[in-house]
Amino acid sequence: MSLKRDVQPESIITDAAFRVAFSPDGKILAVAHTSKGEIILWDWEERCPIAALHIPVAFWWYGGLLFSPDAKYLAAALPRPVRIWDVQSRREVANLTNHTAFLTSLAFAARGGILATSSADQTIKLWEVGTWRELDTLKGHWNEVYALAASPDGNTLASGGKDGAVKLWSAKPTECQSSSVKLPNDIGLVALSADGRHLLAVHTNGTFSVWATAVLKTTGHGSIPLLAWSSAAIAAGGRQLAFGDTNGVVQMWDSRPIRDIRRPGGAAACANALAFSPDATKLAASFEDRLVAVWDTAVSRPSFLRFAVGPWN
Repeated sequence: MSLKRDVQPESIITDAAFRVAFSPDGKILAVAHTSKGEIILWDWEERCPIAALHIPVAFWWYGGLLFSPDAKYLAAALPRPVRIWDVQSRREVANLTNHTAFLTSLAFAARGGILATSSADQTIKLWEVGTWRELDTLKGHWNEVYALAASPDGNTLASGGKDGAVKLWSAKPTECQSSSVKLPNDIGLVALSADGRHLLAVHTNGTFSVWATAVLKTTGHGSIPLLAWSSAAIAAGGRQLAFGDTNGVVQMWDSRPIRDIRRPGGAAACANALAFSPDATKLAASFEDRLVAVWDTAVSRPSFLRFAVGPWN
């Protein structure tokens, strides 16, 4: 994926970084910043910003940021609405407003032909990519829907909610959910792997569980040693996990804790969001003080900062 550069580093003044997302080929990193309402696209190989997408509203804790499977579109779930950009032209092509509460997550299904959005209004909506018309509304959660992911074949959606339920749905409009399971303990955070095969549930009692979405059965569990966790991520394959806390510590797991990575510079800044690259070789973390760091996830290598952005002012 190659994009022309529209901006220079010295022209970008950012605020707290709240969401990060890799393009499907791992070459572009999108970073959503709060307050100023902007999304910065970064060329991973060149370590340079290439575009700034400006929006009229601010990001906040909830929401999502996601490239389509063909990297043609970038979708951002703000408090409301969902905004869609054409990545090459940087043009906003859609503004989806039908949810009645703030948005929480995004997923592209049906091999990129359908965009699914979830909300605190307890529903999931399906949209036709290209025309951006609403196709269906999926109901079944009785509280906020936290997370969405599509299966590798694009035919199934997995959702996790504040009600403690994990549900599987057909990505085909008008078809009902296929199965559901109630997770033990209250859920504080849910993350789904990029391949849609695994779900990570972080419970309010300081434990976590990993679930295979195809059969809705647990494949692992454990305790999080971080006292004030704030974010979590699970890589494709379901083995690599990451947890961030409010003091700037990111803990990486590969079936077990393998190392703690403190925010570069040692400052205590909340890790707002974590994201693995599609091939699970990189982990990006966005911090409240405007820093975004990317590490190599290889267990045999020492952890070190690959990439950091801002502040420039």
